[in-house]
Amino acid sequence: MDFSQITLHTPRLILRELNPGDAAAVHTYDSDPRAVAHQSWGPNTLTQTEEFLSCAVRWRNEQPRIMFELAIIEVESGELIGNAGLNVQSLKYMAAGLGYTLRPDKWGQGYGFEAAQALLKFGFETLGLHRVWATVSPFNLASIKILEKLGMQREGCMRDYIWVRGQWWDMLLYAILDRDTLETP
Repeated sequence: MDFSQITLHTPRLILRELNPGDAAAVHTYDSDPRAVAHQSWGPNTLTQTEEFLSCAVRWRNEQPRIMFELAIIEVESGELIGNAGLNVQSLKYMAAGLGYTLRPDKWGQGYGFEAAQALLKFGFETLGLHRVWATVSPFNLASIKILEKLGMQREGCMRDYIWVRGQWWDMLLYAILDRDTLETP
């Protein structure tokens, strides 16, 4: 199956491949301290955003493809409002990490849930994944709510898991298996 051009549709969103021409839109949130407060990266410079987009283009042409970073497009406005991705960590065990970032003005409207749900469905039904996991800062209550609403289970707290902006961060680990039921809104 050709995975070089992925497009996923939900009632309010289109998830499509990121492109270099998306730099200005992606940079509006990648450079926003609010949007990246709970991320292990950022705020990004424009050069860092452009490098990320170059990587996203390169990843989609790798064989086998293991990185799926997609733009989140709001259908109603046609605007790019975030990005979401699956990173296949193990082809042998069919496990992938899930992540997403949204523009702060789009928070609290269900877009993170809708995008993550589409990626989980793609991962399980199309890629044949067995397990999808996500790490989240214990302080990122909105993301924790999304992961739990998706049906992901908290598996534990990884203490001092990652060094971010001059300090160690704990991270919570959530996961869902292919046999678990995906929640619907």
